[in-house]
Amino acid sequence: MPLLLAIIALPLIEIALFVVIGGAIGLGPTLAFVLASFLLGGWVIRSQGERARNELRKAAAGAASGAPGVDPTGPLARGAASVLAGVLLMVPGFLTSALGLVLMIPAVPEMILRALASRVTVAGFGVSGTGYARPRPAEDDILEGEFHEVPPSQLPRRNGSGWTRD
Repeated sequence: MPLLLAIIALPLIEIALFVVIGGAIGLGPTLAFVLASFLLGGWVIRSQGERARNELRKAAAGAASGAPGVDPTGPLARGAASVLAGVLLMVPGFLTSALGLVLMIPAVPEMILRALASRVTVAGFGVSGTGYARPRPAEDDILEGEFHEVPPSQLPRRNGSGWTRD
């Protein structure tokens, strides 16, 4: 329910801010701000996303080499925060642009990550035991039976629906 209220309230707040701030600074500066914010958001997504991808790749390479203590959640969370900041900057509006700029401050994503990490339970997945294995027949277990060859014309149809041709 709070998320629904936020989704409804955000456009209303943005419209109110456009009216108030746009009335104070004028149409030209308002449009220039929206365009500059959009371009900055695209640049942030491209540059910071690439940096985060490189950090994540280094963390994965360290984990693959067996380096102890390599945790990819930090670079992954910083990359997600950077992309979210870029998206917020690209959304036209003063409030979303302000939130995007605040999210670009390095301490803010770290605080959010610490707050979320305290609420997340990390659990591993493992398999133990030998599992189920079918016992192998002993060499003296001989099964007797009969067989006969079926000519190809008497084999059952592969599709078997009667609506298709073989």
